[in-house]
Amino acid sequence: MPIHRSTACLIFDIDIESEPSWKEGPLPLNLASSSIQSLSVEQADIDARMGYFQPRVRTALYGRPDKPSRWYEARRETVNGHAIFGVEIIQSPSILRGHSGVGVVHLELTGAPVNALHELRDLSASPQGKQTRKQLGQVLAPGTTMGASQNRATTVAHVTFADGPDRVLPPAYDDWDPSQQWLWLLASATPPDSFLPDLHEKALFDGTVYFSQDWRALVLRDGVAFLGLTPDPEDTRTFHHAAETYVHTIYLDVVVLGQLQKYALNQFADDIASTDLKSVTPDRLARFEERLFGIRNELWLRHVTIRGKGNELLERYQDQNHLSQLHESIVSDLADFARFVDAVTNRRITTAVGLITVLGLPLGLAYAGGQVWGRASPVTLAICTAIATTVAIIFITLIPAVRGMLHSLFRHDDDIPD
Repeated sequence: MPIHRSTACLIFDIDIESEPSWKEGPLPLNLASSSIQSLSVEQADIDARMGYFQPRVRTALYGRPDKPSRWYEARRETVNGHAIFGVEIIQSPSILRGHSGVGVVHLELTGAPVNALHELRDLSASPQGKQTRKQLGQVLAPGTTMGASQNRATTVAHVTFADGPDRVLPPAYDDWDPSQQWLWLLASATPPDSFLPDLHEKALFDGTVYFSQDWRALVLRDGVAFLGLTPDPEDTRTFHHAAETYVHTIYLDVVVLGQLQKYALNQFADDIASTDLKSVTPDRLARFEERLFGIRNELWLRHVTIRGKGNELLERYQDQNHLSQLHESIVSDLADFARFVDAVTNRRITTAVGLITVLGLPLGLAYAGGQVWGRASPVTLAICTAIATTVAIIFITLIPAVRGMLHSLFRHDDDIPD
């Protein structure tokens, strides 16, 4: 069961302090090449990719023509013994506050691909993680650094076999066909001697995307695996050469878009959760709603192409990360905020009208009486005002409902119970 070829992309957070001096756009792999190593600026550039994606995707993935947000450089270095052939820097949209961007490293894997992915995704404080962080940081553009908070990279892998995949898990997993066994191991980046899933977990393969008889994909929370199902002999050009390029271009872009969506929605949800109810005013609610519309316009895309498997791949990524439920929760929270703000505003308006009616009555009667029985003079005005004020104070003192309306109108937000 020799593995013909295995390649991968690592996606991880980065901090961008200054705009990279690299070439603008995504890594332009040659779609017509028989080898991923062959690069051509005439293929798989923005224009070629936008022949696959809908126009609305361009800004999120590549920026605007006058303000690019993606840069690349072909590299010939190694990380943990695996050959790098390209690095990309993707700046986050402005709607993502405090998140600079993501880095993408394209590699050829050597040795056992599952073990390689397991090592490469580790960005923790472990010795292996520190080593990987250091080597990845050295291939980034000047002015960009590895993000400090991320413990693991997202992996996108593509693996083919000279004679097709064979079983790799223990006999207990014989109910899984060979493709399922390999897809789970590659997408989870988990060696079989490290952790094995529960056989009775029915949702393990909910993220499967069926492309054709030649290949299939599985999307999990932190990784995506594309697997060749048919033989890919070393001395024969097959469809798998083109599939490999698709993985490192348009399907990588779909995963990057999903990851940016995950960042934006989680960041927004955290901000809402940390918002004190006492501070929610009509102005702040309007800013929240404007931000949600910004996320929807720039990032929260569900249909990114009119053909191909891009929509299905993105849908699987969103499902695995529960992004649709998170989006619905955010919308629900904002609706609750809106109802609260409307209720408070309407209550205060009603209270103000009531007070005007109740306290305005003594004033109206006093001034009307003064006009009928008195003479127009400052003394009469002063007497009428004093009588009206006295009656108003009596109302406020003796009638609890009037006191309640007055307190409600001038109540400070700190009086709202926690």
